[in-house]
Amino acid sequence: MDHQPQEIRGRGKNKRKWNNEEDAKLVDALLDMVNLGTYKAENGFKPGYLNFVEDKLRVSLPNSGFKAKPHIESRIKTLKRDFNIVYDMLNGPNTSGFGMDPIKKCIVAEKAVWDSYLQSHPTHGIWQNKAFPMYDDLVIIFGKDRATGGNAEGPNDMMEEIEREDVNPNAVPKTATVDKRKKRKRSVDNLMPMTDIKEAASIIGSEIAKASEIFGKAIGVDAEISEKRQRIDSEIRKIPDLAVLDVIKVVCRIAQSPELTDVFFSMTEEGREQLARAIISDQV
Repeated sequence: MDHQPQEIRGRGKNKRKWNNEEDAKLVDALLDMVNLGTYKAENGFKPGYLNFVEDKLRVSLPNSGFKAKPHIESRIKTLKRDFNIVYDMLNGPNTSGFGMDPIKKCIVAEKAVWDSYLQSHPTHGIWQNKAFPMYDDLVIIFGKDRATGGNAEGPNDMMEEIEREDVNPNAVPKTATVDKRKKRKRSVDNLMPMTDIKEAASIIGSEIAKASEIFGKAIGVDAEISEKRQRIDSEIRKIPDLAVLDVIKVVCRIAQSPELTDVFFSMTEEGREQLARAIISDQV
């Protein structure tokens, strides 16, 4: 059955509900674009990137009828808005007590933490138990902009975008297909420009160290766990034949979970390598 854009005419005519498969294909296209490096700019993307993504979706979703404007541009803004919210909950200097469930891919925290947070962020209640499986990929796509403050959106930007487009109502995505995993692997295998790789690795390393300190204060993780998190990057880099983006993905995944961190450091070198490769292939 052909998939045609569900547009709402009249006021708010740019609204478009995306399903899980369409979101996954959009993120794949953005990863391809980032890995290619042609459209990456210091604070975002260079002109023409929307046409690049439209061409990609024309192949992966041939019957969708997506256009660069308004469909793709609007959905990317929504994904970035959602990413910024989750990123700030996990890493922000004024938030504490939040973590990412590595299995369910949703934000977790004690009830008291949520109650306190929602007093100052009443519209963010939808993130309680809401899955956000594309977070790790969006770190690669938007992470540099977020860490450096480039193109950061404020409350007014977010409210305007909420009025323009419905949030995807589906909380948990369908299981990724074999085709998606193969495409993701090809995307990761592409080489980024060395300057972008070095900058991304430096930013991710800095954010992980900062996140370790925040986690330690927020959820009572002892000093030993905090110290282990800061060693994850160096341990993963001992594994041969890992692409830089694979290293970033594994480090982020393990650092988000105290339990997974303990498991990682309790394993042999062979076990650590198997765990890392399982994370890369989305088996963990």
